Amino acid sequence: MIEIALILATVVIGVLILLALPRLVRGDERLLQTLKVIFAVAYILIILYETLFTRSITRHVKYELSLFWSYRQSLSFCTDAGWPGLCIADSALLKQIILNILLYIPFGYLLPSAWPRLAKLPGRAPRRRVIRMLKNFPWIVIVISVSLSTFIEVTQLFFRLGLFELDDIFNNTVGCLIGIILYQLLLRPRAKKSGRT
Repeated sequence: MIEIALILATVVIGVLILLALPRLVRGDERLLQTLKVIFAVAYILIILYETLFTRSITRHVKYELSLFWSYRQSLSFCTDAGWPGLCIADSALLKQIILNILLYIPFGYLLPSAWPRLAKLPGRAPRRRVIRMLKNFPWIVIVISVSLSTFIEVTQLFFRLGLFELDDIFNNTVGCLIGIILYQLLLRPRAKKSGRT
């Protein structure tokens, strides 16, 4: 649980730094963008280090192609005091799911912060709010996230650095999606006020 708390703290601190950064550089837009790019590249390198270089080589290739297998093994339906609910069947596996989600949250808000064009789509926005929200959503960031996650999983498979699993790609994508939502709610409005996005 300490790992989860540390990564969660990193997520929160990252958002707070990005919110405070414009005040710290006081109008120097070039320095601000440079710092955001440095943070994004550094975080991508952290992801690569954490997922590839901290792993030891195994004897055999390991893979799991069944989608949501980790959810089925880590959680189970049970009745506690007569009420149906979810029980934790494998806490270590559940921890890995949570860590995979948390790991990509900063990726989801750092990418559009560092490269605002990824979050800005050309064209007129439709009138309906839901359609406008979907049309203006930075889908390219999701595509980049899925690509990076897939690259990492294939590399792990090829070099026998762990378990290749579709669940990790799914969990990373969920984390990126949460990061994008944080960007849309907290960081993008600030960028719009200063005229950057």
